[in-house]
Amino acid sequence: EFPPEKTHTIDYSQMPTPEQVMLLIKSRRSNRTLTSRPVPKEMLDKIVEAAHSAPTATNSQSLSFTVVTDPQKLRQVSDYTIGVFDSLAKDPILRKATALLLIHTPKSNRFGSEDANLAYQNASLMAQSLGVSQIYMGFVLTAIRHEGKDTLAKTLGIDGKIQAIMALGIPAFKYPKYTDRKEIVKN
Repeated sequence: EFPPEKTHTIDYSQMPTPEQVMLLIKSRRSNRTLTSRPVPKEMLDKIVEAAHSAPTATNSQSLSFTVVTDPQKLRQVSDYTIGVFDSLAKDPILRKATALLLIHTPKSNRFGSEDANLAYQNASLMAQSLGVSQIYMGFVLTAIRHEGKDTLAKTLGIDGKIQAIMALGIPAFKYPKYTDRKEIVKN
């Protein structure tokens, strides 16, 4: 499983410092004010590569990724979600995102949700480092679970279970500061 041509030496001197990682983590926000400018393909590719590099249970590596940038398909995702939750008809579901990253696994993957969330975390950190806004699409995932028919997966040509969804867009502004979180409660 680990042939020499696929095994690479890690240069730990190139790693970000713990302080740089903490700054990246603390600066993360769900900036929902997006421009209409598309996220460049190179940035989308780096975000998917970061997600793909996440660890998976039993090293199954059975995650798949679908990037949606077609405005018509983005609208279909929004309409689908609103259709499942009629009371949300006025809520801008995708927040003007110009891309979606759907992380999915075979239905048989018993650790699919956990693996997808690890991949999401990597993709989110990469997006933050690239200056791309990322928004967790909880409403869309809840609609998928609530409906229970795999309609959205079929609409997008996905064979498997959608486990996580990230909306991506170019932010209209950048936060100049971050605020400390509440104190950590230790038991």
